[in-house]
Amino acid sequence: MCNYEQNKQRGFIKSFRSMLDWRWFRFPNTSHLFMTLLLLANHEDKKWGEKTVKRGELITSVQHLAEYSGL
Repeated sequence: MCNYEQNKQRGFIKSFRSMLDWRWFRFPNTSHLFMTLLLLANHEDKKWGEKTVKRGELITSVQHLAEYSGL
């Protein structure tokens, strides 16, 4: 994991308070995994091999998500 100073330089995401009304919000594992996905998604287009992974997209695995989220 990156330390706080490194993460601070990687940008931010905006979140709406209406997320509190999302039916899955009260399920801690689900909302935590969703937040992890939001934070890991690309903020700019990037190359991954021959493909372009666009802003807002993410290529990952169950193992990687488990490591980052702690689930």
